[in-house]
Amino acid sequence: DMGEPVKIVDLARNLIKLSGKKEDDIRITFTGIRPGEKMYEELMNKDEIHPEQVFEKIYRGKVQHMKCNEVEAIIQDIVNDFSKEKIINYANGKKGDNYVR
Repeated sequence: DMGEPVKIVDLARNLIKLSGKKEDDIRITFTGIRPGEKMYEELMNKDEIHPEQVFEKIYRGKVQHMKCNEVEAIIQDIVNDFSKEKIINYANGKKGDNYVR
């Protein structure tokens, strides 16, 4: 939990004021969302979070272990047939219709 969300434009305005300038001194340009940009980010999936807290609002992640030969097979699969889609699927834990664990 990182607290309340902050609008980027408000953050930019605060930084301008903190630098000793007036809002009109520095132009803020709105570029919109760029391809692939996320509105939020999940740092861990539900299988990677220990249920108990370390401190208030602080959790630890669980490591997902894989055997060395499984990792080698994934690397070899990517080397033999490289594609952006394949990389994304592996990053999301998916191989074909099966999930890699």
